[in-house]
Amino acid sequence: MSGALHGKSEPRDPRVRYDVLQPVLLRDGSFRWLRVGVGYANPDGTIDAYLDVFIPGHRFRLRVSKPAGASKDEPAPPPEQAP
Repeated sequence: MSGALHGKSEPRDPRVRYDVLQPVLLRDGSFRWLRVGVGYANPDGTIDAYLDVFIPGHRFRLRVSKPAGASKDEPAPPPEQAP
């Protein structure tokens, strides 16, 4: 049986997590960043990105994820440095 059924949760991934963002043009000519996936830092310095949406020809940005419940105006914490 799964531990989640008994109030236990799986250990959280210790790697630095990134939000994968893509600019979306709005009708008034401005744009906003849309979260289209997630990325994880690897020990060798590379980042694996998992996209929920892929629109060819558009750029993407990776930002360190903010903890759950953090304010949008609050700056994201700096990434942890690998030893």
